[in-house]
Formats: sequence, C-alpha cells, structure tokens
Amino acid sequence: MTTLSTLPLDHNLLCKLSYYAAGSAMPAHQHELAQFSFLFCGQVHESTLCDEYAIYQPSLCFKPATLVHENQYGQQGALILSFNFATNMLTDLAALTPPNYLWQPLQRTSPQQLKALLTAQLAQDTQQATDCFWDLLSQVSSLPAYTELTPPSWLKQAQQRLEEHDDSVPLSDIAMQIGVHPVHFSRTFKRFFHCSASEYRQRKQLDRAILQLSQQHSLSDTALQAGFADQSHMQRSFRRYLGATPRQLQMLLRLKQL
Repeated sequence: MTTLSTLPLDHNLLCKLSYYAAGSAMPAHQHELAQFSFLFCGQVHESTLCDEYAIYQPSLCFKPATLVHENQYGQQGALILSFNFATNMLTDLAALTPPNYLWQPLQRTSPQQLKALLTAQLAQDTQQATDCFWDLLSQVSSLPAYTELTPPSWLKQAQQRLEEHDDSVPLSDIAMQIGVHPVHFSRTFKRFFHCSASEYRQRKQLDRAILQLSQQHSLSDTALQAGFADQSHMQRSFRRYLGATPRQLQMLLRLKQL
C-alpha cells in the first residue's frame, strides 16, 4: 500500500488516499477505528469470516472497528479514499450508516460527489472534504447492497475480454461470440456489475492508466498503453471520473516513491 495523502478533518476524523499495487494483497487484519472506504478505481476482493465481496465499480464500504478482513487487489491495483473515525462518532452516525459490515455500489449522483471529494483531498481543502463526506454519508441508508457475487460463466468470459484490453471489438460482437443476445448480455452485465458494459470498458482504461502512472511511464505512453485515443482523451476521462488530472496523480505517486 502507498499512502498518497492524508487530511485530518477534525480530531475525530482522518481522510486518507491510498493506492494498492496491482496484484497485491493484505493478510487478515483489523482497524482500531471504524472506517468508510470509497473505491475510485480498480478492483477489490475482500473477505471476512462470514462475508465475501468482489468489487469492480465505484463503491462504498463500512467496516466496524476490529472487523477482521483480508484483501486482494486486481490486475490494475486499486485507488481508495478512506475515512477513519473515532468510536464516539458512531452514535451520531447511527441513523445514517448500516450497523454492520457492508459494501454498496454508488448510485449515479454519488460519483459526482465522490469526484469532488477526491478533488478536495488533492487540494487539501478541509471544508470541502468534510462537506462531501457528509453528503455521501447521507445517502448510505438508501443505497442497495451487493447481493450477488458469482456471475454466470459466459459473463466471466466477457468480463475477461474487457480486462484484457479488447477495446476494438464492439460489445454486441462480444455478446454474440459468447453465445448470448446483446440485450440479455447488457441486462445481465448491469445486474452483476452495477454499470453498463461500455462504462466498465471505459473504467478499465482508467485503471490501466493509473497502473502505468504508478510505474512512472510518460503521459503519452500511458495514454497509448491504456487504450485512449490520445493524451487529451485520457485527460478528459480522468477529469470526468476522478476530477483530477493524470499529472496530479502521477506527481503524488512519484513523491511517495522517492
């Protein structure tokens, strides 16, 4: 794990931006404080004694203090923003947060707030980060939980095609090649991954780009290797999904490696 930046919001609340390297893992561990984690990019496979989640899209997780869990990160790593907060805050949050461990996919409006949250973190803007935190938190009780973990085998094949940088093939062709109707493909993909297949493909480009940046490739090479049309296309995608530029993230990653 590489901690890119930390931002104390008050004496009870600490915000931390971290990057977990591609293919890395964390053995069973626990946190002394309760934690909210927001997955921006990448993949996380997390398990406890009772639960198991495979997370591919922007999502929120609540972990009670002392929950024992272990993590594995995907082929492009994971960019995660977390809030650690003192036990006495749980009383204040009880009406808003689920009482137990839970991963939840973020709804359409939430990623915009999540983007603003990352922007505040990069700018070290305490007030904006605090406001975004409470705005996101207010939606927790209305968000659906992940309920289905294992997609059908044909959908795993399609997902792997998208993971392997197969950007030139139309999604309808991928559906027909694996033997399902494009409409059934689209509906089932969204049911399991909580986003459209086209958005998933776009996010895999973003994940690949962050991996390249973590390895200190140039911006032009990163755009090419990640599958973007050019460097400008990559920058637009970063701003759309993260509210940050490739150069900003690259600078953070470079500073932490010195």
